Amino acid sequence: MKTEFEAEPVRPLFQLPLSNQRRGRALTRRRVGSHRHWSGHGFTLVQMLVVLSIIAIMAATLLGLVGKARATAQKAQCDARLKAIVLAWDAYRQEHGHSPLSLKQLRDAGYLPADLMRCPADPRPEGAENDEDYLIIRAPRDKQEFPLIVCPFHEGNGHAGAQGFVGRYTTQYKAAPAILVGANDTTVQRPQDTQPIAATQGMELHGGDRIRTGAQGSAVIRFADGTTSDSSTATLESNSDLTVLQSFLDGQLSGPWYTVVRQRAGKAFYHVHKPNNFDVVTPTATAGAHGTDFSIEIGTGPGNTDILTVTSGEVWVSNPQKIVRGLLNPILPGGTLTLPILNIPLL
Repeated sequence: MKTEFEAEPVRPLFQLPLSNQRRGRALTRRRVGSHRHWSGHGFTLVQMLVVLSIIAIMAATLLGLVGKARATAQKAQCDARLKAIVLAWDAYRQEHGHSPLSLKQLRDAGYLPADLMRCPADPRPEGAENDEDYLIIRAPRDKQEFPLIVCPFHEGNGHAGAQGFVGRYTTQYKAAPAILVGANDTTVQRPQDTQPIAATQGMELHGGDRIRTGAQGSAVIRFADGTTSDSSTATLESNSDLTVLQSFLDGQLSGPWYTVVRQRAGKAFYHVHKPNNFDVVTPTATAGAHGTDFSIEIGTGPGNTDILTVTSGEVWVSNPQKIVRGLLNPILPGGTLTLPILNIPLL
């Protein structure tokens, strides 16, 4: 029974159910000092994993964009320096009446700054080999247009190489790797590696890859200028040393392939698939061919000279020692030439 002194309990006009009250308390915000805090539960493990995954994806995307931008910038820098090399080469030839023997000669004569002799994307240590490795000396009478220098360090970014042509222009034509279709007692050294690795059948060979055969070794390289049944090939005998410089499509959309290799030692047999162009740079000469079968043997001729033998087709030769015009007539089937070539006028 109520007494006259008991007051009626005060009831709120609106009251949440108990479950909603708890939820409301969990979501209420309280102020402590000048800071605001949220009371309630933190992230669950699943939520944290989702957030971390999103952050990782965003970071990978950002890094990919940064890496792509860096590669694009390096390619642009390389194109500019190849133009400078071509212009310096042509300026030297016009002023001296003949081409220089090397990029070093251009540098020493003040035509080319030393920092332009190395690609910004070159993965090799500072002070290692430079663009001299990718220089191809060809005589103007060999071809109407021919590369002076190639750069293999951009092939992984869009599968395009960089080329500087005599004639004051540069290109970024599509490049493609060669395939090692046979190997025995053979090693391959990549430009970015300090040690060679054992060669295996089916291995891709990109620009700058150096192939060496051992005392009992041999190797067969198939280039990307034909089909699996008919492409240009290089067959290396024992104790041979060959570097794939570049295979590129000689045109923006179509055209023949142009392959350049450097043979430093040993004996190699070359089959060049028509209508493609193929250059072999040796310590004493550059041999250019297409639709040809020929061999080059380094240091086995009289006085450690090199021997070039043509089996079919024809081969045109330029001599980097004297920067020759090329032979007045190419080497024909059955012909043999001992290199270096002497007593041929300068360009």
